[in-house]
Amino acid sequence: MQVPASHLTFFSAAAPAVAHHAPAGSPAAARAISGSRATRTRRWRVGRRAVAVPCGGRRAGKVAAGVAVVRHPPRDSRHMSSTIRHMTIDCADAYALGSFWSRVLDQPLHEDDHPGDPMALIEGAGLLFVTVPDTKTVKNRVHLDLQPQDRSRDREVERLLALGATLVDDRRNADGTGWAVLADPEGNEFCVERSAAERAG
Repeated sequence: MQVPASHLTFFSAAAPAVAHHAPAGSPAAARAISGSRATRTRRWRVGRRAVAVPCGGRRAGKVAAGVAVVRHPPRDSRHMSSTIRHMTIDCADAYALGSFWSRVLDQPLHEDDHPGDPMALIEGAGLLFVTVPDTKTVKNRVHLDLQPQDRSRDREVERLLALGATLVDDRRNADGTGWAVLADPEGNEFCVERSAAERAG
């Protein structure tokens, strides 16, 4: 392994419980290697592995020169993340179910999607529908929560029922709070919550 190191971590064979730290290539690191007897070894931590290196040997010289990594500096967290590209929904008919959700969200299916295709995409919502042979058997562990943008919760529930959804569980309260649990034509549950205006009021 030959990766530039910022710091070295070494463990003395005479005192294995004590760890010493020295910048790679520094006089302290060089003394730690060359100042010991040839009969002793030091354990150099390379990445996550501890490697036994004879003091003063060729391999030790490489470590002292800063070629092997002993301690990684903290990584920039911006380079360690992912983004969600799609939420994928298994179904019996990708195009049919994608068309239902296209009407629900008022967003078009991708221009390349056609009836009978194994996949359908609502690009603006990041929803990908994939035809699979399995059938839905239990309640979804992940579901969508919808918030109406230009109408009340109850009017939106009526609209979605007219599009082909079914009412699964009515959690609406007499004081106007709560939500309604619906299912799409293939039985995938989703919720309809109050609009922003209803919440503000």
